[in-house]
Amino acid sequence: MLGYSVTLPPEAESSTARINRFVSLDGREVIDTRLCLHVRRRVGAKQDVYTVTLINEEPESEDAGSRDARCLLQTEIIVRADAAGSPAIQPRPLPPLDSGDEDALTNALLYRDVREFAVGHGIAATWQQDPGATVGEVRTAWLPQSIVRGTSTDGHDLLVHFRAEWPDALHASFLGTESAKDQVIQALEAFASCYGRWIAETLAPRIGQFEGPLHDAASVNHKRCISTLDRIRRGVQLLHTHPAAWTAFALANAAMDRQARFPAKGASPKPLLWRPFQLAFMLLVIPGLVDPSQEDRTCMDLLWFPTGGGKTEAYLALTAFQIFHRRLVDSSRRTTGGVDVIMRYTLRLLTVQQFQRAAALITACDLIRKEDLPRLGDARISLGLYVGADATPNKMEQAREAIAQEHANQRPKSTPRQLLRCPVCGSELRGTAYRADPLLPRVNIVCDNLGCETGGRPLPVLTVDEEIYAEPPSLLIGTIDKFAQIPRRTDIRKIFALDAGAPPELIIQDELHLISGPLGSMAGLYETVVDTLCTRGGIRPKVIGSTATIGYAEAQVRSLFDRSVLQFPPPGFDASDSFFAVRDDSGPDRIYVGIPTAGRSPKFALQALVASLLQSASALRDTGKANDVSIDPYWTCVSYFNSLRELGGAYVLMQDDVPRQMQFLAGRLAVERRELQNQPVELSSRRSSRELPELLHALSSTLDQFNEDPMEQPEPKDTVLASNMISVGVDVPRLGLMVVNGQPKSTAEYIQASSRVGRGIPGLVVTLYNFGRPRDLSHFEHFRAYHGALYRSVEATSVTPWAPRARDKALHAVIASLVRHLVPGLSDDEGAMRFDPSEAVVVKILATIRKRVASVSDGTEAADTAWDIDAIVEEWARRSQEARSSSGRLRYWIKKAPYGRTAPHLMCSAEDATPGGSQAWATPNTMRDVEPSTAFVLKTIVSRSEDK
Repeated sequence: MLGYSVTLPPEAESSTARINRFVSLDGREVIDTRLCLHVRRRVGAKQDVYTVTLINEEPESEDAGSRDARCLLQTEIIVRADAAGSPAIQPRPLPPLDSGDEDALTNALLYRDVREFAVGHGIAATWQQDPGATVGEVRTAWLPQSIVRGTSTDGHDLLVHFRAEWPDALHASFLGTESAKDQVIQALEAFASCYGRWIAETLAPRIGQFEGPLHDAASVNHKRCISTLDRIRRGVQLLHTHPAAWTAFALANAAMDRQARFPAKGASPKPLLWRPFQLAFMLLVIPGLVDPSQEDRTCMDLLWFPTGGGKTEAYLALTAFQIFHRRLVDSSRRTTGGVDVIMRYTLRLLTVQQFQRAAALITACDLIRKEDLPRLGDARISLGLYVGADATPNKMEQAREAIAQEHANQRPKSTPRQLLRCPVCGSELRGTAYRADPLLPRVNIVCDNLGCETGGRPLPVLTVDEEIYAEPPSLLIGTIDKFAQIPRRTDIRKIFALDAGAPPELIIQDELHLISGPLGSMAGLYETVVDTLCTRGGIRPKVIGSTATIGYAEAQVRSLFDRSVLQFPPPGFDASDSFFAVRDDSGPDRIYVGIPTAGRSPKFALQALVASLLQSASALRDTGKANDVSIDPYWTCVSYFNSLRELGGAYVLMQDDVPRQMQFLAGRLAVERRELQNQPVELSSRRSSRELPELLHALSSTLDQFNEDPMEQPEPKDTVLASNMISVGVDVPRLGLMVVNGQPKSTAEYIQASSRVGRGIPGLVVTLYNFGRPRDLSHFEHFRAYHGALYRSVEATSVTPWAPRARDKALHAVIASLVRHLVPGLSDDEGAMRFDPSEAVVVKILATIRKRVASVSDGTEAADTAWDIDAIVEEWARRSQEARSSSGRLRYWIKKAPYGRTAPHLMCSAEDATPGGSQAWATPNTMRDVEPSTAFVLKTIVSRSEDK
């Protein structure tokens, strides 16, 4: 289109310019059009705001051909403004800052340079990639793009000099050499000093540059960095003065390095090289593990790092340290073992994946133990998988049946076979590798590879609940839902060492941002039980966590764990630099592209978009512009959906509409149509736990591997349809292409889902915005500014464990759990009848609950909760007294008596349609499904009247 200049007189608020001719895309000059450009000005005290609108005044026509000819396609409005030769377009003013909101102040400081210069109305707006304080041009965009740069785990440039001086300091093999203690301590002191130098040279001199609220935010961040430095230095000092801590640190590094060199890690496994933030996090946490009197024992250390940065390795190293340290200082641990660390997740896929990763470390730890029996003991270091019965059997009888089916090449839904490959050598663990012990409650997992380092001995891995209770593992990995079983079971006492030994002293909560909403509220209630059962002599367990997206973490952690929080690495003054994490300006980026569905239905736009992406990848390869290696990341198109309903509808599109559209595109490009070779892969809650590891393995197959050996390697998948299950735990490095079908419900979900692609390779994320949804349209209009500071937009999570409805659901379960497991003589099922509210232990338990409520809710729920506690205790006391007076029974949990009758009970499953007793408290069997289900039958009635 030809350029048009519109000038407003000083006193005018608006102006309209008639455009009577323009040049079309095919070069034809169109004259006598009814097209106009309208400009409106709003005068402000410091800047004027202009609204520019392009209006097509051509009358509508019933004739489709004539209507199309009267439309303008791919139009663009460009606004240029200069003042004395300098760019004159200023950014939109920021909203006023709340001085009491620390998170908002910190975000305002970190992202102060990310400004918005224009907003679209029904369209996106864009400007230059790296703008300054002003820009000279803004323009509309139907396909807005934004580059989101990656994060370098190498850290600040100061670390370059550190590595030159200490080239081995980040090598786990060096840190794991016990005889090199003096050299290691010197290297760690230099490492801490490097961080101190960054604080002194980069932060301290700049505090005075900020004014008002930003100065306050800068001061707070500076203090947090200094506090973090002090804790890191205390960790180094502790390793120097505490022999057991040093030995455990060296052994943990040796174990991490050993598992990194296992043949299962790949064709050429490499020694472990720590990333600076991983090593610093270890040094930060160790003092609180070794010395319970440390103030940071009651602080939750939250590891915040973008997806794929290596958070898992950091807390696995701390897991190994905790296991080895307790073996070195506690003789009972060396002889009988016990649970040292509890690691919890929220999703099945994530739990099973991390279980497979942890298996390599725990096996390495146990191999080291066997080589050092005098110091580490005879009790094996083991790993337990603690998930629901839908994934793994609860009883050995069920496990034996499942193993028999595995030996017969059948596929049971619930099975102990959760490791498909040996974590040491990588050989396939077929069904015959799982062997149930005929006498003991144990499933032996034996690798048949004669060259495996395990030497034919069973792997230290437990996957059946009964064997976990019989031999509590050193590391227990489970879903957070599983701990809803605490009020129901007595054998769970062994996990918390309530009868003998020391309780778990380290609790790891991964993907903290997922514990929100109803799940978070229920988890916060049950966390009261877990925390109390792990507390001995007033010493609470150390809690650490990790996440890639979090907002207002302090409030969430306080509500869930009743602890303060330190986010590590603590932010500096710029989002691009926290010393341990810096913006990667040279590595691969992730490009986000927005596409609206304006003028078309969302389904049509989806199939057209997916078809064009799939066909383009094939065309690039067929025309020689890309080879198998370069095009492979974009060969598989991952499509993300916000609901299972939308995902189900897309399944049909991928099989019918997409191939048909690809045929049309191939004709336009004059290339052969790409033939889709396989059915769409679905990653959602509808897939069983058994299928998930196999699906992830299939997604790892590449084009070049398939072309080299098509008989052994499966062909790469064409399309993947995913729900929010893909947001966490899916680590497939080859994936580089994603279509996001509609803006996800939260920014955290958007970041997590889109981060599944482009990990170490350039990534392309195409977000398809539904024009009929105001929220989608708003994100499209603000595309550039939103993607320029994604983490600034992460919402606060909602966690209200002591709200009235949450108390209705499970407060009684919290009280019953603590009374049952902590009051002597009340643990058996009929102990509910012997409840005495005046007993000293009961009084102390109730006081503990009241104190926690007052702390986490700032007193707002304290009075109402205290009233509810009294009501629950009063009712329980009344029922137990009635049972004793009538020589009857009162059980904790529902149990069938002879002749089909039900013995009186205190609690029943909330999920049961027929509870079995009107007085029983309905108690959730899981923290996720908090409402009972309603069964229904759909019948088809066929009329058989005589008229037919």
